[in-house]
Amino acid sequence: MEKTKHKRRTRIRASHARTARNHKTKKHKKRGELKLIILAGIVFLLAMLSLAISNLSWRNISLISGFDQCVRAGYPILESYPPSCQTPDGRVFSQQLPLASTGK
Repeated sequence: MEKTKHKRRTRIRASHARTARNHKTKKHKKRGELKLIILAGIVFLLAMLSLAISNLSWRNISLISGFDQCVRAGYPILESYPPSCQTPDGRVFSQQLPLASTGK
């Protein structure tokens, strides 16, 4: 009689231990899923921020309408005569030079 009680208690303890392990495993899985969702959200927000910044810079490029503005914006001056400045979207602005007098 004593042995059956002991076996029964042992089985109950083992069952409780398995239940506790399963509960911990599920808890770890939920934490992993939560971390993955948070990481995906951060990546999404960074992508949207990058897109917004890129869009703003292209808007500023479209506001450039002359050689002086192009140079002030820091875009390259082409080695040409007259000097020209090129924006990243491919537009080229030439510097307006005064007409040379003939000296007559």
